This record gives sequence, structure tokens and C-alpha cells, in this order.
Amino acid sequence: MRVLFVPMYSDIWASSRYRAYLWAEALETEGFRCAVLPPPHSVVSRLAYFLRLVVMARRSSVVFVQKKLLPIWLLRLLHALNPHIVFDFDDAIFATPSDAPNDSEGAPSAENARRLDATLRTVRLVVCGNHYLQSYASQFNTNAIVVPTCIDLDRLPPKPPDRASGDRVVLGWTGRRATLTYLQIIEDVMRELEGCAPGRFVLRIVADRVDTEPFEIPGVAVENIVWTLDSEYSVIDGFDVGIMPLTDDPWAAGKCGFKMLQYMSRGVPTVASPVGVNREIIEDGVNGFLADETTEWVDRLLRLAEDPVLREEQGAAGFETVRDSFSFRANLPLLAGTLMELSGTPWPPEES
Repeated sequence: MRVLFVPMYSDIWASSRYRAYLWAEALETEGFRCAVLPPPHSVVSRLAYFLRLVVMARRSSVVFVQKKLLPIWLLRLLHALNPHIVFDFDDAIFATPSDAPNDSEGAPSAENARRLDATLRTVRLVVCGNHYLQSYASQFNTNAIVVPTCIDLDRLPPKPPDRASGDRVVLGWTGRRATLTYLQIIEDVMRELEGCAPGRFVLRIVADRVDTEPFEIPGVAVENIVWTLDSEYSVIDGFDVGIMPLTDDPWAAGKCGFKMLQYMSRGVPTVASPVGVNREIIEDGVNGFLADETTEWVDRLLRLAEDPVLREEQGAAGFETVRDSFSFRANLPLLAGTLMELSGTPWPPEES
């Protein structure tokens, strides 16, 4: 059983790392033979990339394309060589990004729209990061399943001993610098918290380029830490509460709650906007809090700040949620079995 992964990005990007590179490693533990074809580094190397893709696809049982919208001519060629093509996506790539300056900027181009339409109609299976994306894909392909973006708990660094609660409560956010616009939602929240408890709260931002383009809220303590792959999880251990504010729009509805799952995997209680998959992951008041209006955000964050036992309980419940429903181990049988079925190979193997 050979699976060729064709990721959109290099492994430094979380989307491709968690939905292609790490799945390849996980499937190999089940006896699959996996290869990953990284994207070309330049326009000059694209021809060599296409040639390698065609050759490797012909030799594979399944071709797993992760969010990459291939030219239609290439998609048709691959399908002729190997009809067992899977398309995986974890963003609402059919919608305009929330941070686009206006509806016309950032909207999918006509060419990409055609590629997405052709891809969803052509592939044998669509793997979607959540039910919202599955609903969209099902308009074009009846064979669409949900495999969430998962956390590989077995790869995470050991958690440090529980640190003593200090005088300050660290509210943490991690993500790409380009998505910091979502934090505008909680600017008033942070100002109100500062008014209620001066010096009590600090907002800690972990993202790329914040050393040269720091995020700031006048009158509020903000710490900017540059994201690195090596510290991807250890930096979360310094959070008292993780936050995930989102606008309520089609693009945000397609998100898969990844940063929230990262917080929860480290036992960090989470407060998030009730948008999209967040409402499926969070059971309000049990494994985290959902907050919409400013007053709700302030109330939830104050409750967690003043109650370390509540933080511990919600953090533990959040970890159990990740372990049971959003870990590689929990979802490996689904993806492995689906790929084996797609290629016509029985699953599980008789010897197991």
C-alpha cells in the first residue's frame, strides 16, 4: 500500500505539517509505504516537480493531495494514470479570507475557483477538516468524509511540573502574523480587564515577525514572542489561558480549531468565539468557554483568572477531548481504513 502525499506547503506550515507530513509518518507505523513530494522552491523547478509527480503517482496506490489546486490538465493526467486521488482541505478556500481589505481583494480567483470545482468533481475521495467544509464538498462529490486536524500527542515534549500561579495571568495566542487581525475582537476586552484588575493580565502573542512588527494594544501589557518549530508547544506551557477569537464569516467558519486544540493538548483552559468547529470542540463550561460579546469574554476570563481549580479542571477536560477525538491515535483507524478501502485493499489486514 503506497501513498503519495502532495502537500500545499513545506513542513514549516502547520496545515501541511499536520495534514500531510505527520500523517505520512503515522500511516507508516501501520505498514503503509508513504512518500511526500514537497512543493517546488521556484518557478524554474516546477517542470521537474510535475514530472516527479506524474512518475510517483503512477507508482502509488493512492495520491493524497493536501489543499493544492493543481492545473486542470495535470489533474486530468494524474487521474488517467491513477484514479485513486484524494483531495484534503482544512480551510474555506472557496471563500474570501476574513482579513482581506474588501470583498474583491483576497477572493478566490476565477482560475482557482475552476480548479477547486474540477478537483472536487474529479477525485475519488474528499477529506475535510470539519463538517462545514464537508457540506460544501458534498455539493460536488458524494464521497466526502471528515478527518479533523489532529494533534500527535506521542510526539509532544514532556510537560514541565505545574508552575505556581504568579501575580499575573497570561492570556496566550499563537498563530501566523497575518491572522492577528482576529485579536481586534478582544482589544476592548483587554482594556476592560485592565480597568477591573490593573496589572493583573498580560496578553502573550506567539507568531512570526512579531520581533519587527509587534502587536500592541495601548494601555495593555502585551508580550510578543517569535514562533519557532522547536518551541511550538513548550511556549504554550507558559499560558494560563489560551484564547481563540474569530469573526463570524464563511472563511472563519472553515477553520479547524487548531490553535485551540494545541492549547487543550497541554492542559491549558481555552476561551474561544462560538464560530464554526469551535462549537463542536468546546462544551461550554466543561472543557473550555465560548464567548461572543465583550461582556462574555470579560466574565469568562475573570472567572478563570480567579479560580485556579477551574483552570485545572477545564484544562484536564480539554486534554481528554483532544486525546479521545482529535489525536492522531484516535483518527488513524479512520484514515487508514478509508485509504485501504479506496485502493481495494481489505482493512484491517488479516494478520492484525
